[in-house]
Amino acid sequence: MNLEKYSVLVVGAGRIAGGFENYSDTEIKLTHAWAYREHKKFQINACIEPDIDKRKAFMKKWSIKNGFSDIASYKSSGLSCDIISISTPTNSHSEIIKQFLDTPVKAFFCEKPITDSIEDTKFIVNKINEKNIPFAVGYLRRWNKSINEIKNELDNEEWGKIRSVVGIYSKGVLNNGSHLIDTIGYLLGDLRINVVTAKRIDYMPDDPTVDAAMYLKDSTPVNLIGTDSRDFTIFELHIYLEEGVISIEQSGLVIRRRKRLSDNIYLGYKKLQLESQEDLAQENPYIPVLDNLVDSIENQGILKSGIMNAFHTQLLCDDLINLSCYLIYLNLYD
Repeated sequence: MNLEKYSVLVVGAGRIAGGFENYSDTEIKLTHAWAYREHKKFQINACIEPDIDKRKAFMKKWSIKNGFSDIASYKSSGLSCDIISISTPTNSHSEIIKQFLDTPVKAFFCEKPITDSIEDTKFIVNKINEKNIPFAVGYLRRWNKSINEIKNELDNEEWGKIRSVVGIYSKGVLNNGSHLIDTIGYLLGDLRINVVTAKRIDYMPDDPTVDAAMYLKDSTPVNLIGTDSRDFTIFELHIYLEEGVISIEQSGLVIRRRKRLSDNIYLGYKKLQLESQEDLAQENPYIPVLDNLVDSIENQGILKSGIMNAFHTQLLCDDLINLSCYLIYLNLYD
């Protein structure tokens, strides 16, 4: 067994990385840094964070010896890490990734989306494919055990034919809707756009929350429904099938399966059972990512969420945003 530990450079010391201001005890265990610390194959050797107070606090919390204000300082130090872990705002991803393309790294892990520009993403995709190194992207539901159980049930046609799909989200089609679009693509196959029907700004002006009628390659309808994140956060996916309904709710923490059964009152009709609900424990989602990353580095294993599925998801989001330009915004709070 290869006992080598991979050295990690964490770029960005904010909330998802493991910056711990206003954290609950549960939330601290859902971060990048916690996963790297707990995994036997990784060790954080350095971090980059321009905010000196954040950087010092992050280094102290996670016992990191080397901290830098920028990439240039890191490079000039002579330090070289195996894994580049990017957990900064999306608009900084492109420049960060480009600055490490000429370095001898073994893998990248980047929070989604890859960048905020489809042209920048295309450039990075080509470079990563040329270098042939693993590039994991944080569409985390692809690594989730319960989501993969659903995928197996669907692949084995245990629920019969897919009749229709409804996805509900908020806070920008690229920022949050991409999670939903990628999950649908993973479970059910490629999506295509029919028409964009509505949009609202509840996050960033250049990333509207859009409603759209979409479809799978067999013409099964998929309805993407946006709501307003200023009310509450939501991620739900409902898959309507011949034999019942599978629902993914609470961002994936609740799975409901409702099988069809005979109605004992209205004879000859079918109804849905009340429900079979699975409430999942809140566990660190990055541990299976790191397991997969090790397999990819050492055995050329396939990443469940790599640069190509993330690129295709971003292409769809970009098309939805462009098509929404022809619509009037729903500014319900103005």
